[in-house]
Amino acid sequence: MTAPLGTIIPETPGTGTVTLTSCLSSDPAWCRQASANVQVQDNQIIASFDSGVTTLVAGVPMTVQAQASADYGTLIYEWSTDNATLGNASNLSPNTTARAVTANSSATSVTITLTAALSSDSNIFRSITLTLPVEQPQLDVTLSGPATVLIETSVSYSVTATANTGTPVYSLTLPDNSFVSANSADYTFHQAGNYTISATVFLAEAPAVSVTKTLNVVVHYPVPSISGLSCSSSLYVGQQGDCSATVSSYDNMDVVNTWSVKNQDGSTGGTVSNQTGSFSAGATFIPISTSGAKTVKLSSCLAAEPSTCGEASAIIQALDNQISVTLAPVSYLEAGVPELIQAQAAASYGGLTYSWSATNAVVESDITPTSPNTAAALITANQGTDTAVITLTAFLALAIHRLLSRDRL
Repeated sequence: MTAPLGTIIPETPGTGTVTLTSCLSSDPAWCRQASANVQVQDNQIIASFDSGVTTLVAGVPMTVQAQASADYGTLIYEWSTDNATLGNASNLSPNTTARAVTANSSATSVTITLTAALSSDSNIFRSITLTLPVEQPQLDVTLSGPATVLIETSVSYSVTATANTGTPVYSLTLPDNSFVSANSADYTFHQAGNYTISATVFLAEAPAVSVTKTLNVVVHYPVPSISGLSCSSSLYVGQQGDCSATVSSYDNMDVVNTWSVKNQDGSTGGTVSNQTGSFSAGATFIPISTSGAKTVKLSSCLAAEPSTCGEASAIIQALDNQISVTLAPVSYLEAGVPELIQAQAAASYGGLTYSWSATNAVVESDITPTSPNTAAALITANQGTDTAVITLTAFLALAIHRLLSRDRL
């Protein structure tokens, strides 16, 4: 005889009675019964969300995970949400479930509901909710590298990004339209001109979240090199001197040379003439007006790129050009009678020219000097005057510097 077996599923907690009735198959009216009391306990389901995700970012899938357990039985899970979409279910273990939650772009918060139910009886379940705030995606991108580059120079460009969620994916587009899937690249410019480098960064989890940055790059030629600048080290004011220098340029490109002479305060300190040569440069200069240190500067600029210039300078000392004037003594002038007045003049350097003037007298004529340092004029005193002032001005023929001398008769 085989002992009878049976399966019972309690529906409510408490004390229940299980009754077994056994009847003869040949006489179903002949039966006996046996019973036993059964204590049925409540099947508790416990569920909770993990604390990993505290904020959602609009448009970016973020994994929300939960734990659940029952006193007995296997659980099934159902997820629901508002203002968001759910990815495929991912049950990591019988007691762990997860879903990717993507908040809508207009959402400010999302409420997620998880229901854990017994697979054997869906009427036995537990529901929990989680409300998360929603931020807009933030992706800050910086493109770094030199904006001014010399031709045939290898330079490096890099891009960095910070985001409030997700993994940045980098790419660089170089001037030759080549594409680099990285956050840095080296590049050599073979032609002068204006170029653009661009960097694009997007989130791997949400490609629509993308930022592009551009950098304008100016590529120019190296400045011309000036060597061996040599000038007359000291000159008198008004004395002519010479400068020379050697100029070289990238690929022997044509250059335009400009010479200047400046005082220490930046004002014009001299004149320049006879500028010659491109690569063997030279010029003649004359310090003017004042003595002291003066700066002779050579600026050499590329003809094809006038803003690309090299410079070199030299200091010269301009010496004071002393002019002395002495009038020959005259005892007296007779009114109305022309008198020959003579003078001697000398300069440290340079030829002199002369100018006569008079008060209470008339300069009848200049007399051709008998030597470079001699001046003479016929002077006639006015009628009715007892004093005449005669002035001779001697000045350098090549400069503005001049000295006045006066005598009274």
